[in-house]
Amino acid sequence: MTTVIFWLKVLDARDPLGSRSASVEQQVLSSGKRLVLLLNKIDLVPRDNVAKWLTYLRTQLPTIAFKASTQEQNTNIVSCLCLVIVGVYALIQSSIVYLHSRFSSSNLNNSSSAKCIGADLVMKLLGNYCRNKDIKTSIRVGIVGFPNVGKSSVINSLKRRRACN
Repeated sequence: MTTVIFWLKVLDARDPLGSRSASVEQQVLSSGKRLVLLLNKIDLVPRDNVAKWLTYLRTQLPTIAFKASTQEQNTNIVSCLCLVIVGVYALIQSSIVYLHSRFSSSNLNNSSSAKCIGADLVMKLLGNYCRNKDIKTSIRVGIVGFPNVGKSSVINSLKRRRACN
């Protein structure tokens, strides 16, 4: 955990509180690391529920809506960006702008869509954090979550290729 600067905590949108662990979150935050919640599988719940969960979770930690891709990707964007985060304020502002564009479309409730939602925002925020901290080398990002919340799918979507099963 000491070499990881930034942590993504993956939550299942069908049961966000049931997929949280206060002890893990406290351990990450007490170590001075950044922690962002990823509300994954947003295509499996109604849009209004996603919006309400985002509002609630953002009162506690920065939170990004996410839907992992279900198709093979041919572009690897991770290699061109450092991984980390801006600040809580910039994260929330960017998330609001991003989510307004996503909520106005039918993408969130279209479970047949293979397109990933949220990966570009995560990568943009991590890249901005690297620039703000003047980080010129790559960093380590930890991904944590209960079983079956979609950690591997999130990693594959961020790398835009199959990196883990």
